[in-house]
Amino acid sequence: MTKKKTLGAALACCLMLTAGLVCVPASAAKTDTQKQTATDTGTDIAKTPPMGWNSWNAYGCNVSEDKITDAISDLGGKRLDKAGYDYVVIDDCWQGARDSAGRQASNPSRFPHGVKYLADKAHADGLKLGIYGTPGTKTCANQYNGYKPGNAGSQGHERQDADTWASQGIDYLKYDWCAASGTPSVRYDTMRDALTATSRPIVYSINADNQTGVETEKLGDANMWRDTKDLKPIWDGTKDPWFVGVIDSLNKQPQFISKTGPGSWADADMLQVGNMKSQQEERTHFAMWSMLPSPLMLGTDLSNLTQEDIELVTNPRLVAVNQDTLGKGATQASKADDMQVWTRPMANGDTVVAVINTSAKSMDVAVNLTKLGLKGSYTATDLWTGGTAQTSGTITAKALASHDTAIWRLSAATGGVQASKATLRNYYANDMVFQHDKSFAVMGTTNPNASITVTVGSQSATTTARSDGSFRALVPSSPARLEPYKLTVSSKGRTLKTIDRVYSGNLIMDDGQSNMKHEWAEYYRDLIKKGKTSDGNLTWDMLPKLVKDSNVHLLKTQDDPWDRIGSSTPRTNVVWDDGWNGSNGWYALDGEENGRSGDFSYLAQYAASQMRSRHPDIPVGIVQTCVKGSKITRHLPGNGSDNLYNQQITPFKGFHFGAVIWLQGEGEYSGQSDPAAYYNRQLSKLIDIYRDTFDDPDMPFVWATINRDGSQQKGGMPYLETIRGQMRTAVSGPKNTHNLAVSVTMDTDRGTNDRVHCGGKEIIGARVGRQVQDLLDGKGDDAESGPVASKAVKDGSDIIVSFKAQTGQGLKTMKPNHAKTDSNGHTATATSDPLDSEFQVSDDGSKWMTVPASIDGATVVVHGTGKYVRYMTKPDGTDPVWVYNARNLPAGPFALEVAASAAD
Repeated sequence: MTKKKTLGAALACCLMLTAGLVCVPASAAKTDTQKQTATDTGTDIAKTPPMGWNSWNAYGCNVSEDKITDAISDLGGKRLDKAGYDYVVIDDCWQGARDSAGRQASNPSRFPHGVKYLADKAHADGLKLGIYGTPGTKTCANQYNGYKPGNAGSQGHERQDADTWASQGIDYLKYDWCAASGTPSVRYDTMRDALTATSRPIVYSINADNQTGVETEKLGDANMWRDTKDLKPIWDGTKDPWFVGVIDSLNKQPQFISKTGPGSWADADMLQVGNMKSQQEERTHFAMWSMLPSPLMLGTDLSNLTQEDIELVTNPRLVAVNQDTLGKGATQASKADDMQVWTRPMANGDTVVAVINTSAKSMDVAVNLTKLGLKGSYTATDLWTGGTAQTSGTITAKALASHDTAIWRLSAATGGVQASKATLRNYYANDMVFQHDKSFAVMGTTNPNASITVTVGSQSATTTARSDGSFRALVPSSPARLEPYKLTVSSKGRTLKTIDRVYSGNLIMDDGQSNMKHEWAEYYRDLIKKGKTSDGNLTWDMLPKLVKDSNVHLLKTQDDPWDRIGSSTPRTNVVWDDGWNGSNGWYALDGEENGRSGDFSYLAQYAASQMRSRHPDIPVGIVQTCVKGSKITRHLPGNGSDNLYNQQITPFKGFHFGAVIWLQGEGEYSGQSDPAAYYNRQLSKLIDIYRDTFDDPDMPFVWATINRDGSQQKGGMPYLETIRGQMRTAVSGPKNTHNLAVSVTMDTDRGTNDRVHCGGKEIIGARVGRQVQDLLDGKGDDAESGPVASKAVKDGSDIIVSFKAQTGQGLKTMKPNHAKTDSNGHTATATSDPLDSEFQVSDDGSKWMTVPASIDGATVVVHGTGKYVRYMTKPDGTDPVWVYNARNLPAGPFALEVAASAAD
């Protein structure tokens, strides 16, 4: 780097996943099982170019905890993390003075909570944190910017710093040559060895003071190595002694092609998208950094990114080129005064071709594919628009603007047969909704080995059918909007099928095994009209209104398939509910009790309504597949003739949902020594299977359970106790615990003493809807939640229970209302009554003693001692007092092991 100038606890989580809480492990799921170190190039570390954000270009030396926290939030809020940007790197000027033992501390005025706090926050959102260091005695800001305190470099402290960073949860080190003495390769290798010794997977990124990339690459087994001077947000920097521009950086890259690859990437420096003055030059910058491929590290104030900038850096086709697993570098096939042509091979055999107009005026360009060694016929996909065309010799771009780039992905034409027919799975129909930020998977059958092109709006994808005629085309995502798109299926110019109205929005699967999904007509209207409320307390005016919204689209599979399955063979088409969906269509919420609203899940309607209130410009699709009173094993893959997975889930295999709402119901309690643990093992298995089925390991999954408090339920105490046990460890066992949540419903009942499902569904639905939308918006650990217990620590004769971040704000005691006429979601009232029966302690985990507790700020003080503490495990008495937070949401049951001290 040159002289810088400013350019602009897993166990606890598993035990206390309750009250709408979101559980995210202390380290991102991708690295949980990795054993490789930063120097294991070519393995799991930086197998593809790292993607993320670095603070320097945005803030220079004016970096702070708040700015890094904002960047973490922006990566999720702007859905950049979904595109792959998962590293948040704190550049120079984070350091404070070393302590008496030589340990590097953070600057207390800039980072009052320290580095580990930020690492934990990043990990909680499924991101990773990076830090900055140097192999000298000073950092670059010490040396060139006058940053104090000085002497913050790692020389002589390599092993100590590496151990510190590993203990703090650091995932990435940018190691910048400044104020260093000795042989560079030795200095870099010393830190490499120190990182290796920590056994933590840490990406190792080096910059050797702007030496050439070939020399840099020899300076250590680094995962990233800078190959030019610092990049400035300009086109041409040849006259600048300290910086390069976009085009002169590109002109230096051909010499590094043979050196770059999986685990060890030539780094053309941070992205300047958002900082440049020319849209065309930004397009070329991002397209070619994707093409090279260079690591994609955003380098601007993320809060200032325009929608145009976001669409550029999240372009799924260009990101896919950058992240291609072959990892072979691009070749500059030709270079002239006014045009450059670059090519790069892909892992699947495709070839990417980019043409840069380096002249000062627009021009028509034509590329002879034969001269590039590309003979035969190809499908050319425009990586800007997703549009496709067939070519067999030349690809062209009309009026390519000055300093702009045209870029295509060429796939060898296969399946020479023009199809004569195409049949889509039966849920592809007018008014369907597809998830707006994922590719749209279109599946069906056609002639064997035929070429099929699916077009949605301006996006398209071409695929070749298998020998059995089945096909799956992944159409790039389209922006969410209330207006429909048109879907067309064609084959070599011949239109085979058209669907006039498909919508890009948020698509949710409403699934589960519970009566909570009951429709108005089935349970509420008919129950009241027939006088079946046993105590006569449920009346018409107690029920909230049905939802009317033409931008909520419904698809309902059959309600009760006990006698309709007949076969264990997995299906490709959905079995429809007789009399409701006979036309295989999607319907809008009409607000009518005798209409579609009356025949659809009451809870799901209110969830969709909350999502729409948050984003009124985004339509919502709900696919209702839940089956009342069904055991969870029927929803897992199996061979029985009553298997629900084969019938209702496999038709959607490969389809992309935004989230799943799971409504808990029956459990398999018979013969199980620990029914709660058994259920949660099954639920964890189901979450993994559903995420695999829908091609998304991070897909949000919200678990809602009916669990009345003891004062409202006659009998059924063993059942309630088992449900409480399920809630203690719910959704803690999947392979990836990111984007999982539980919705507590104990305070939502407004029914009768012996009717479990009478009232309160709109409250549950609203809570679930807000949780789902928070997760879809990338809020992760900031998603709506009741108090989330994170740690229990012994304090003399007491136990102090603390809570995660904002979930512990405004702790208070409240009593549930159960007011049958209250339709405003007011479920509890503040009380001064003590917590005298809700907490229990134990020395062995089997014998429990009830002890009192009290709230002290953001903690609960449990007045008793033991090795374990638990909350609200058994059903309540007649007058329950519960813990709520400032959001008026309750804590659910939790159990924690008590630590001897806060440091444990």
